[in-house]
Amino acid sequence: MAPENIGGQGKNSQIKGTLNERGSKDFIQVKKIGDTPGESVNYEEVLKTYKEGAYEELHTKEIPESMKAIVKEYFTELDQ
Repeated sequence: MAPENIGGQGKNSQIKGTLNERGSKDFIQVKKIGDTPGESVNYEEVLKTYKEGAYEELHTKEIPESMKAIVKEYFTELDQ
């Protein structure tokens, strides 16, 4: 059963399936409006982008040294 919308103005719905010859259930995948797949990006590129952004924030914001060390350790471990 699908959850109701916030405020209680939703409708309950159920998806029913039947077993096929192999004993597994058939299902249909449904996309929401506006649910379009994005482009694929290499992991190393994403990691580099986030790491550069985080390190820039470490230099431009008032962040305690202990937290800076945690952020640097986090990205160091992801690089391995």
